[in-house]
Amino acid sequence: DFHMLFMRAGGYSVQYDYDAKPNGAKSYDCSGIARVHKKGAPSEICISVSCPGKPSYFVDIEEPFPLSIAPGACVDGKWIYATETSVKHQVKSHNASGNSAKAEVECTFPGGKTVTGSYTLDSEGLTIQLSGSDLIRCLLPVFRFNGESRTAVRQSGNTLSVEFGGFVCTYKVLNGTLKDLKKSSGNRNGHYDAFAAEGKESLTVKISIEKLD
Repeated sequence: DFHMLFMRAGGYSVQYDYDAKPNGAKSYDCSGIARVHKKGAPSEICISVSCPGKPSYFVDIEEPFPLSIAPGACVDGKWIYATETSVKHQVKSHNASGNSAKAEVECTFPGGKTVTGSYTLDSEGLTIQLSGSDLIRCLLPVFRFNGESRTAVRQSGNTLSVEFGGFVCTYKVLNGTLKDLKKSSGNRNGHYDAFAAEGKESLTVKISIEKLD
């Protein structure tokens, strides 16, 4: 079945897998935004393929953390992320006009808690606006190593930058806080660390990729 949402605008392209299914005990993908590309930039600098928890290919990380750009909700005192198969994604709307594209996806977590994500793509990058009850999160992949070269990662308050291949990927949490989850992930492109933006009831995150001067 087809379960991909594509957005393209302003030199960027985004791919949202809203129903990734494991292949038996192992998998190739997990749900959420699995691809954020900028024309001319290294494909892996943000994310180019999601990081499954039980990959069907070799990853030299013990117990890799399932990672994409995806909402999270605190359910009965435990964080659950929309990368898990227990969370259902429903595309509520999607459209493109001029030099921008927009989509709205609702994620339903165990127990019925919902988080609604509004995603806007334009020449300035991807803006994510999440809304839900109580505390919510947005998973953010931080690229570290491709097997040959390491990235330069810098955090200043609620802004984090990843420099690689002459470009910089910047995550800005406009309302909320930026947290290092201390979890490692991996995919066919290399190693990633899992960060998350966290806010109460609403959360806005901006992702951009620019060429370094």
